[in-house]
Amino acid sequence: NIRVINLSLTSDSAQSYETDPLDAAVEAAWFDGITVVAAAGNDGLSADPVDFAPANDPFVITVGAVGDAQTIQHVAQSQQQENQASEQALAGQNAAAEQAISDPQQRKDQQQTDQQNLAATEQTDHQQVQGLQQSAGLPPPWSSAGTTQDGFTKPEVYGPGRFITAALAPGSAYATACGPCIVGGQYITASGTSLAAPIVAGAAA
Repeated sequence: NIRVINLSLTSDSAQSYETDPLDAAVEAAWFDGITVVAAAGNDGLSADPVDFAPANDPFVITVGAVGDAQTIQHVAQSQQQENQASEQALAGQNAAAEQAISDPQQRKDQQQTDQQNLAATEQTDHQQVQGLQQSAGLPPPWSSAGTTQDGFTKPEVYGPGRFITAALAPGSAYATACGPCIVGGQYITASGTSLAAPIVAGAAA
């Protein structure tokens, strides 16, 4: 009774959909009445971003990633709060270090240096948050898009694929390879077309 298949995976060699065995497999499912949804891939900055199976197959729904506006704004707000807390802590550390300098001129010079460094940090943090906010509702540059080697434009649709929290598979390598990504020991927050595709597959189901 399977009606929809999600494939958040990709082959490791670029072949025409007419010869790639993975493309042949997904077409067999498609012609058997099963809707096949595939992640576009995260190679948007490469020379051949959509040349890999199964995302290059004209019979599948290929999904790119987009930054959902509400999610991006939430992340940007959280990042801004973290930046402000970090900046305040840095300012406190600088002040304490400056007070420990006995020579008035050296203390003055250090204060000036610290102020310049803090201003540069604040500017960098502001640009980071601003960049996040401006990316809301747009595909990130790493989301694969383009024309396949057989002349098909991919992806057909985009789904939310940035800062998505999902269940962490038991024993997954992510548990050790991506420590900051783990949420509560049972979930992972990550970005990629592999996160966007199942959302579209769920909509199809």
